[in-house]
Amino acid sequence: MASNITFSDEEGDVPDTWEDIEICSDAPETKKDCAEKNVKHSGSLKDSVDDSDDSDDSADSDDAYEHISRDTTQDEEKNQSSLTTIQEPWDENAFSNVNNLICDIRVTYVNLMNDFVESELFIIDGDSLLIEVLSTPSLDFEIGGQFLQLIYLAERFLQSFTQRGGLFEIVFFRCMESVWYGHPSMLLARQLLITHLKMNTKFSVRTIFKDWYERNWLDYLHDKRPAFIMVSDGDTKVCFGETDTSVRFMCQSLILHSIGINMNVAYPSEMKCTVTKLFGYYIESHNYNNIAISEKVKGRKTILVDVLKDVLKDRKKNECNELHSETNVKENDQLLQRVISLYLGNEDKRNDFTHSIRTVLTLAACVDVVAKKCRDSSTSDELIPVYYDLAYVYFVHAMLMSYLPLQVRAQNLSAYSSTVHSSDSSHWKTLSKFIQEIQLSIYQLLQLDAIKSLDETNSVTDIMDGRLLHRIVLQLLQDNTLQGVHQRGLQLPESISETVSSLWKLILNCIDQRDQATETQLSKSGVIDDYNQSSPSTVQDSSSSTGADFPEECIEGLIPIQCDLVERFAGDVMESVPRLNIDNDEVQRFLVSGHDFDEKYHWHSGKPLADDYDNTKDTSFLSLLPKDPASRKKQLKDKQKLARHMQRYGESLHGKLYGVQQETIIVQKNAHGQSKTKHSESKKTAAMREKNLKDKEESNKKTALSKWKYIEQGNLKRLMEDEEYDLALQDINSFISDCSSGNLAVQALFKKLECSWLAWKHQNTQKKVTKRVWQSIEGGLYYPVQIFDTVQNLLENHGNDITKQDRKTMADYILKLGFQDMAEMVLNSERGKDATNTKSLDTESVDDKYAIKDMSSAHFQMNFMGHLMKRDVRSDPDPRVNTFIPDTWQRELLDAVDNNDSAVIVAPTSSGKTFASFYCMRKILKADNDGIVVYVAPTKALVNQVAAEVSARFKKDLPGGKCLYGTFTRDYRKDTLNSQILVTVPQCLEILLLSPRRQKWTDQIRYIIFDEVHCLGGEIGAEVWEHLLVTIPCPFLALSATIRNPKDLQSWLQRAQSFRKQLDEEQGIRKRLNSYEVKLVVYQERYADLKKSIYLPTGKSMEECFVPLHPVAVLSWKQFSEKGFPSDMAFSSNESLALYNLMERAWKDSANPPEQLKTLCPSRYFHNKLFITRNESRAYEQDVKKELVRWLVTPEGTLKAKQIIQLLQRKPRGEIKKHEERNKLADPEMMIGTSFMRFLQQLKEQDKLPVLVFSFNRKFCETLTYVITRLFEAKEKKIKMAYKSTERGKKAAVLQKSQQKVAKRKRDKKTNPTGPDGDDVDGNEESAVEYDDMALLDDNEVLNDCTFASMGTHTKEDLHKVMSRVRFDQSTQSIKLQRACRRGIAYHHAGLGAKWRAAIETLFRSKFLGIVVATGTLALGIHMPCKTVVFAGDSVYLDAIQYRQMSGRAGRRGFDPVGNVIFFGLPRPKIERLIVSNVPHLKGNFPISVTLVLRLMLLVSNADIRKDALGKALSLLKHPFLCQDHPEMMSQIKHYFLFSIEYLIRKGLLDTKGVPQGLAGLATHLHYHEPANFALVTFLRSGAFHRLCKRDAGEDKFSEDVMRNLVALLANLFGRSWIQAGRTIHRSSSMVILEPLSPPLLKTLDKHNREVESVFDLYIKSMAEELSIQRQPTCLPLSGIEFPSTDTTNISAHMAIHNTTETDVNLCQETTCAGDVTNSDGTYPVHDNLGSTPGKDGDVTNATGPYSVQDTMSGSGASERTGCNWLEAELQKTCNHYKAVSVFTALSGITDENLNVSSGDMLQCLRQGIYLEDDNIPILSHRLEDKKGRRMELNAYALDFFKHGSATTLMKENGLQSGEVYDKLKDFCMTIKAICVAMEALGPEDKDDEVVLAFKQLREEYSNKFREQYGGNWE
Repeated sequence: MASNITFSDEEGDVPDTWEDIEICSDAPETKKDCAEKNVKHSGSLKDSVDDSDDSDDSADSDDAYEHISRDTTQDEEKNQSSLTTIQEPWDENAFSNVNNLICDIRVTYVNLMNDFVESELFIIDGDSLLIEVLSTPSLDFEIGGQFLQLIYLAERFLQSFTQRGGLFEIVFFRCMESVWYGHPSMLLARQLLITHLKMNTKFSVRTIFKDWYERNWLDYLHDKRPAFIMVSDGDTKVCFGETDTSVRFMCQSLILHSIGINMNVAYPSEMKCTVTKLFGYYIESHNYNNIAISEKVKGRKTILVDVLKDVLKDRKKNECNELHSETNVKENDQLLQRVISLYLGNEDKRNDFTHSIRTVLTLAACVDVVAKKCRDSSTSDELIPVYYDLAYVYFVHAMLMSYLPLQVRAQNLSAYSSTVHSSDSSHWKTLSKFIQEIQLSIYQLLQLDAIKSLDETNSVTDIMDGRLLHRIVLQLLQDNTLQGVHQRGLQLPESISETVSSLWKLILNCIDQRDQATETQLSKSGVIDDYNQSSPSTVQDSSSSTGADFPEECIEGLIPIQCDLVERFAGDVMESVPRLNIDNDEVQRFLVSGHDFDEKYHWHSGKPLADDYDNTKDTSFLSLLPKDPASRKKQLKDKQKLARHMQRYGESLHGKLYGVQQETIIVQKNAHGQSKTKHSESKKTAAMREKNLKDKEESNKKTALSKWKYIEQGNLKRLMEDEEYDLALQDINSFISDCSSGNLAVQALFKKLECSWLAWKHQNTQKKVTKRVWQSIEGGLYYPVQIFDTVQNLLENHGNDITKQDRKTMADYILKLGFQDMAEMVLNSERGKDATNTKSLDTESVDDKYAIKDMSSAHFQMNFMGHLMKRDVRSDPDPRVNTFIPDTWQRELLDAVDNNDSAVIVAPTSSGKTFASFYCMRKILKADNDGIVVYVAPTKALVNQVAAEVSARFKKDLPGGKCLYGTFTRDYRKDTLNSQILVTVPQCLEILLLSPRRQKWTDQIRYIIFDEVHCLGGEIGAEVWEHLLVTIPCPFLALSATIRNPKDLQSWLQRAQSFRKQLDEEQGIRKRLNSYEVKLVVYQERYADLKKSIYLPTGKSMEECFVPLHPVAVLSWKQFSEKGFPSDMAFSSNESLALYNLMERAWKDSANPPEQLKTLCPSRYFHNKLFITRNESRAYEQDVKKELVRWLVTPEGTLKAKQIIQLLQRKPRGEIKKHEERNKLADPEMMIGTSFMRFLQQLKEQDKLPVLVFSFNRKFCETLTYVITRLFEAKEKKIKMAYKSTERGKKAAVLQKSQQKVAKRKRDKKTNPTGPDGDDVDGNEESAVEYDDMALLDDNEVLNDCTFASMGTHTKEDLHKVMSRVRFDQSTQSIKLQRACRRGIAYHHAGLGAKWRAAIETLFRSKFLGIVVATGTLALGIHMPCKTVVFAGDSVYLDAIQYRQMSGRAGRRGFDPVGNVIFFGLPRPKIERLIVSNVPHLKGNFPISVTLVLRLMLLVSNADIRKDALGKALSLLKHPFLCQDHPEMMSQIKHYFLFSIEYLIRKGLLDTKGVPQGLAGLATHLHYHEPANFALVTFLRSGAFHRLCKRDAGEDKFSEDVMRNLVALLANLFGRSWIQAGRTIHRSSSMVILEPLSPPLLKTLDKHNREVESVFDLYIKSMAEELSIQRQPTCLPLSGIEFPSTDTTNISAHMAIHNTTETDVNLCQETTCAGDVTNSDGTYPVHDNLGSTPGKDGDVTNATGPYSVQDTMSGSGASERTGCNWLEAELQKTCNHYKAVSVFTALSGITDENLNVSSGDMLQCLRQGIYLEDDNIPILSHRLEDKKGRRMELNAYALDFFKHGSATTLMKENGLQSGEVYDKLKDFCMTIKAICVAMEALGPEDKDDEVVLAFKQLREEYSNKFREQYGGNWE
């Protein structure tokens, strides 16, 4: 039975979201079913949604707009009913209102490929793609159009996604076709793009949807579940010369509609590509601001539909209104068939042509246009012969396109620019009109079915060349040969002449000619006369305007440099680059010196600057102790407090709380490096030690026995009599966990069996047992699970201590539960074995009332005992680890450390990989006192944690001045260089490794540990990780849980280590027995299962609120049917069983179920298995998965599989749909906030605390915390007030006062705690107040019902000590947090002070805090074990990696057997994507920058150990991770390195020996801020700062205006954040848009940018010169279609096949062929391989063809017109010469001299093989426009904050997020500080410099404002 699609709305109603579509299916939806379904819904729909070959694009275009308004009234009414709060009027100008809404949408600039790569489909709107391509400035579409370049640009755009693993489909809406009416070239471009993508690529292209309102579009979205749709904002100014409001309205309507149906949107414009990432503007549909906007549109849906209908009708009234008329289509079809028939029938006369689609379309279009002109009675006689001539020229131009190389087609029309673009000349109007008619004709012909009969499709990409056509016409006009050319013809080579003549006759035969048309003399034509009169008299010589010359000011060549680093790294490339004469005067003017600046302002530019280490705040107190005794004492006391804090903080991580003692480290080697030997122990001493151990053991046994008797006979007996079984079980479990005696443990376990059975009986006596009870342990099977677990514990852990009677007792309990099979195995089992022989049991005594029916023991274990299953672990201890028995993979890590090997470790979170780090530390600490271990953590929070854990784990007596551990971050440092264990962040370790003065310290490093090494693929700071991994001088450990391609990482690191070995051998260095091997250790098993669920606050019961999520339920049918199960998708045991049960039910009524399915029955699969282990459950899971995948082979199995997936999806999707219907207008954050208390209370009831709640919004984290705090405080206040008004409360208050008086008397008299008469007051029951009463009376006491806090593992004294560090912080934030902590809740983010972060982490680990709401600061490695992780609200930053890191906090090994993951407030598609998505592959980044080159030169020049520094620099440069997959990039890296050196020399920062000079120190000091650091150097040298920083006469401080101007200048340099063009700006307190620099400053900046451009233009030219020895690829990047080139030896060999794969294309692009050979006169040689053999694209491919050298070159030279080659010779003269420009871009007249590194589309113009990113060029643009010419402005957040000091205002008006505001402002503060420190060092020593003083004042003022806003000492 086929699938049926039903809608929740009434018949004819259009659903608003695809969630409104409900699938009720009994069969899989095959392609055939989809087609039938679509026909059923659409009526006129001919193609299947799943069929990408939908060629009937325009058959229904006449009514493309008519159906839009169908049945929208009900939908409008439904939406209006839910929009009662939206009352603002809707203006009549819908265009303007829609545009305003678009401007108000909140967009985010993100990495589009971060979350969706290789996991989720997205949609690209085809017309938006066309708009994006047409908006490219380098595309010439004004004179006929460059269609080949357009196709090339489209493929380049799509390639940016495919190269990064993107999966997408392209959709062209039919209604969008009409917006191109009136623009024939663009209308044709649209049709060509569709045809090409369908015929020549493998992309799925959809053209069946009329518009985005139709039902089939929603069906499609429901089926595909796209991650987002890419839509243009509709600005077509570049395309049309002005913004077409209709086009913009259409695009914006699609955007708003998409947001309205909960689909995210991405903009195609302003995308920025790097090697691994693709950034773009992104709209989250679930953002509340965007939800409100979309709801406004929903409420006006009818208005929008009517406007859209009017737009389409208006478009139909223009000149193209007959395009799709039935008569026109019929005539065109007849014409095309006739042309094809004649064309194919004439094959014996044209044996050199294939069935070229271009040739056929050219023939048919010429016939169509001329014939219509002849039949048109309004056509003058003079115009008809003109059309014949133009048709003939157009036909010849089309034939030449098959033969001419692309290089020859790159024509220079600059000499004719005014003529070609003239709108006054009638002849150009005629030509333009003719081209438009040809384009319209081809557009119509392309849509006919007859065109499909042709074999060749590649030439559709190159249908016409407007510039080539104009160039031919201009040449004929110059020679006065255009008139009558159709009769006379052109003198062409014999083979071409015959072919052209034959086909021209075919055209003439098809035209319905007028008798007088051919007899009319062209000389009588006024139009032709106008042509001749206006034709240019001369043709510009190509030699004067072509070539690759760069501006005159740019001297081509490198200034010679003598440097070992340059020679050894890029010496081979440097030899091929021209060098300049250093003595040349023109070269000398490029050499900048800082002496003039120093002499003028008395600065010391060359003075060595302190590095970032020296400038970081030192908290070690070693050299900062003041001389004042009081201050000195206070500082030493603070140091002691810090040490105590670190000890407590460390103990919360690893210490006495977990039963682990601090280890004292003793060095194992003496002064001579020999191991110390232990003295042998005497026999007497050994005997005494053994006796003491036995005595201690006996004492412990006696103590345990007395304790057990006390429990059993006292509290336990009472509790069981009172039927308080849960409390009784708690006492038993507590005793068992502390008991070391086997016999007593057995007694306790049997008592537990008895108690559990009684509890089970009591439960079944109190309420009736139903089948629903079996669905969850909480529902009623908790006690049977306890019985099973206890029996398992007895048999497996105490088998030698139990008797046969004990086994009988256990078997009886199991039998009473109804599991006879298991009871017999228990009775007959032996330790370590499963029973095979069974004895009978007495089953008659079993009471069915307490038995669990219809379930085997295997079913029971799989369903309810997965978290208690035993894991197969090794039983043999490892002497290297005394706290646990390590697994095999963990022993491999220990072996690697013992062998001094490096290792890459990939294992899930909580699997136990971090312990190897501490084993490594222990080894180095024991070796000596000099070796150093560096621990690299990605965040400061993790730095603090690791440092504290080191403090708690180890203790060592070190010589004076040495410390056990130290830290180093950008904010502070402590004992960095005098510690044995340094904990730091990557950026700070890079500072030390590249610092010339720290090389002796780096030589002492023995091991480096990289935690969370997957940050190598991050968006920020990834290159730093890469630098460290290849420059470290020692072995390393690289740890991560989320690396997808660890083998690639390991092989790259192995090559770097091998190079290090080679360098060490060359230098004769032996690195202390270091190994150069890099081991790979991968472990994939997670310790605890994760149970996932979705929380819906609208549920009435707890079961309705928490909707469980089966892993299969998140799989779409498309994903499963194509890829099966994701490799990292794991099931818990009950999830595996649930899937099997559905599989079994699917075949229940079938006569022939799969045989393999029968073996998967748990009773059969686990036959004779007493207890199922974790590994056995995993094996069962894999077998179930394999069986379900195997069903896909047969149609019946496919049907069953789809039914199973739909059944698992039904409940969660149904519940979510109900919830969404109830909360359509709800702000997700508001919804979470209002139901957060209820949610937490429910978690507490389920014993799922502690919980981590993750949200990426800092402000929201704080809000949730304060909401719970206020609710608890209000509740407590109400309870206490109510109690005090009662009689009991009043009496208790009187007694309390009496007690207080007695206590006061005791304190005063300092007497015993007894009354005057000797009575114990506290023991007087009548006068004592109960504790609960005391709590109710004390306003400061927290009630148990009003907090989530518990004492956990801390005493009150411990809590007091933890809070002591923050108690005196009286800031508003601190006070609120203290109140929140009393309620057991707190928040955690990077903006919180370090003291508070540490306190919250400690309190959470000690289980005092039950809830912590955090951002991503707790995701990376922070030890915060919890039972539950909650994702509260969606964020674009929540991706697959973040999800895995955050969810890994739940169910930590050693804490909880199972973890819970709950999604709260996230859209279902995002939830499914997070679970299914795999982590992306690690890929390299472009490894160097100009600043890094300067830092390396500084390192090599000034290092303490030059050879070691040189080795580090070479290792970094020669081993970029990028070259792992792209080895060809190494040459470009070398070129970039050389030209970076060249720029630094010209900038005066390096001399010709590579030694840094001038302000090089300042530039490297600000290396975080390239390119602003170089601009700062320029401004400083120019005197701009000295002119700006002027004090008023007599004033000590600078005026406010000076400070603001200084901030404005620095904001233009360092505080750069661009605002998207077209965004709405709301202002009040903020400027929002940063004011531009003053003209003098702009002039200085422009000069700086020109200097950068001059050097990097040379870089591009140099790369082009090197690549010129290779043939420039002339094949399209994705389709692989090849085009003629000047150096092609066999065109047919290069012609792409229709099914060319992307791999083949890449190989084609990398093929090295002959160079761009030119003739002696500079012209390109024509092909010598074009002949009579038919080739692809209608090209002639014989070696002696019409354009062979023999035919074209006469004895007198190529320039002589010999009758057959004059046209081609003239074309060669005027073609552009180029090397850097792509052959496709050159078709629009772009040459190398048009390239500029500052131009917006330069990267699109470069030839393949030249790689360049915007960030690689240190240009600081002060004016920026998007590709559509719209100006982009800088955000004035830094200046605005300096003015008003409000972060809230920045969020509201400047459009920044709360966390973003903090990060940006802090970074700006630190930048000011860094500049100030550098200037103080470089400034004059003998007097105060105005600039230095100004920066010191600015640092103080800006820092004060930051402190006032955020509190604390951020420095």
